[in-house]
Amino acid sequence: MMDNEPKNRESMILEAARKVFIRKGYTGSTMQEIADEAGINKSLLHYYFRSKERLFEAVFVSAFKQFVPMIGQIMTSGISFFDKITGFVDTYLDMLLKNPYLPGFILHEINRNPDWLIRMFKDVGFQTQMIVTMIEKEISDGNIRPVNPYHFIPNLLSMCLFPFISRPILKEILIDSYTKDFEAYIEERKKEIPEFIKHSIMIK
Repeated sequence: MMDNEPKNRESMILEAARKVFIRKGYTGSTMQEIADEAGINKSLLHYYFRSKERLFEAVFVSAFKQFVPMIGQIMTSGISFFDKITGFVDTYLDMLLKNPYLPGFILHEINRNPDWLIRMFKDVGFQTQMIVTMIEKEISDGNIRPVNPYHFIPNLLSMCLFPFISRPILKEILIDSYTKDFEAYIEERKKEIPEFIKHSIMIK
């Protein structure tokens, strides 16, 4: 039982940090607030994670370590191509809803520390080549019209990611006049994005 205590406490700290980051974002959060959320003192928090940056990186990696295997399972399953796209969108948007601070952090790190981001994505097993191969096979089999997978993938990712990156502005100029509930809007996008893609690349 004692052997598991550090691991359990670390998991508890990560969950507390995730909640604080959701409420206040990375820049607005403090180590003291995270310690309070976890019910521990600040010194113990620093013992496990020496800085807020290291703690955030751990939360970031934890989120993607859960996400990437789920995507791999969807992409290697026997379901149709369009069902795989639907599964990808659904899983990706769910992950972003649970971790809405991630898009802003990614943008920040792209400019500040891109090498760390690249290494992290490789470490958690994120592989775009699997999706490229899948698209090329669908084209070869005559299931979808010829599209460039190296444009298709960024298009798919950006359609999911953009509402989260631009949320404060998008809510003010667009979403609030349609629905006051951002999560309800994202639930609709789970259907709208796959349908948009389907109609753009299906053979008519």
